[in-house]
This record gives sequence, structure tokens and C-alpha cells, in this order.
Amino acid sequence: MSGAIGGDMFSGERTGACGVSTPYMPPFQQVLALLGITDLDLQSPQVTVSSHGLMCLLQEALVDIDVHEAWYCERYPDVHAAILAGNVKSAAVHFRTAGYREGRHPAKLAFDPEFYFDQYKDIAASFERSDSAGLQRHFETKGYFEGRAGVAEHFNEAERWRTGL
Repeated sequence: MSGAIGGDMFSGERTGACGVSTPYMPPFQQVLALLGITDLDLQSPQVTVSSHGLMCLLQEALVDIDVHEAWYCERYPDVHAAILAGNVKSAAVHFRTAGYREGRHPAKLAFDPEFYFDQYKDIAASFERSDSAGLQRHFETKGYFEGRAGVAEHFNEAERWRTGL
């Protein structure tokens, strides 16, 4: 395990005895150690974990998120300036190490104003169906952060997260 945040915990392919390529998966005890907890701690309803360990796990979870470099740099000029200055390697690195935590989006969010209007009655009470721009602005600045889905394809997963999995 790399000591740096965002180490290559799950990356890297290896070929198993059967010739099947599988990604590396650290032993469960190693993940617990990274989080600063033990098996015994898991018997409690709540535990306190290492912020470093939590950030490492979040960054690993974000590895497969596609960050649209050009869109991200245009949307977040401060990140673009940091990349040009050599302070940040790329938009993807920024998103995984800071942007997600700051509430930045990796790319333009999928959004269907008809779905959003029809799915959320409180939204329908506040907007006109024809106000696509207002509906999208609401989703991008509030709805997404409330756990709402912008398209039908994301609804079940958004609900799963919104209700605590």
C-alpha cells in the first residue's frame, strides 16, 4: 500500500492460476488498518476512522469516474490555472483529490428536464414545465447535492444512496 493519498490500492492487473486477469484487492485487515480500526470496532454501530484512510478509499472509488478534462478546465478556471502553473497534474487528479470533496462535477451532469419535473413534485410546484434552464440550474446547484437524479437511468442508484444504501 502506498503511503500517499490515492495510492494504487486496487489498480494493477494480475493473472491468476486459471489465467484469469483480476485487479489487485488488498486484504481486508489491511483496509481496516488504513482506516485505523479493527474487526472488533466493526461490532459497534459507529466507528471513528482515519481521515487519511477515508480519503484514500474515496479516491480509489473515484478512479473509474470519467473526468472530462476540457469541460472541467472550462467550468473551473482556477483548476485550469493550477494545471498550467504545474501545481496540479490534471483535471482528473484534481477531481479525485479535491474536486469531489469540494462539490465539483467531473463532467456535465446528465439531465432530462421532463424527468426531473415529473419525478419531483416539490420541483413541479416551484417551476414551470417549460423552464428547462431553471430546472437544470436547480439540479446542478441544489438537486444533485440533495441526492436527486437528473435522469431516469440514475434514479434507483440515487435513491439507494439518498436513503442510506
